[in-house]
Amino acid sequence: MRSETERTDPMNGNLRSPWYFLFLHLGICSLALIMFVFSIIGLRPANGRAPSSAEEIQTAFSSYERLEREHGTLLLYSAERDKPFRISNLSCYEVPLPSPDSLCSGERYIVLIEDGSEAYTVYAISTADTQKIISVADCNTASRNARATGCVIFTFLSVLFFLFSLFRILVGRYPERFPVRFGKLMLSSPFGVNSTEFRETIQQKRKTGET
Repeated sequence: MRSETERTDPMNGNLRSPWYFLFLHLGICSLALIMFVFSIIGLRPANGRAPSSAEEIQTAFSSYERLEREHGTLLLYSAERDKPFRISNLSCYEVPLPSPDSLCSGERYIVLIEDGSEAYTVYAISTADTQKIISVADCNTASRNARATGCVIFTFLSVLFFLFSLFRILVGRYPERFPVRFGKLMLSSPFGVNSTEFRETIQQKRKTGET
């Protein structure tokens, strides 16, 4: 029979600071689930919606500058504006992009932009007769492709952290159901096993069939 202490102890008397241990790992599991959900959302196919703060303007580009940051960035300059127009994630586009020289030939374009502190973020570019050169869907797809690797890594880590914390809770509560070495490995920490009694306690529980 279990003692009164074990009946009120979520870890059945196997751990030091059992409630701290339980809430800590439930918190880690919750954070891992949140991280998993956001990572999966980040991997969804891109849509064709621009931010509500985006606006259409007409302008002509006179010069450009290429930067290596953000998977390749193109800054387009216009004599009509005091800030450059920024197209990021150049290497992540799934459609051919026009050459910067052709964009800076003096032709006027309809540009969908969002005003930023240092530059206008470009979401779409069309010719004056509304022929699409870069669409919002193209831009969002490039952004999605740029963060895909990070999302995959975060998905893997979230699953790893979730399983690690879940197994620590299970081993902490039912260590007699796991190999002793595995239990001591999983629970070795300042709030882990009562090491001097762990082996004897688990062996006794296995003999009596107590859970």
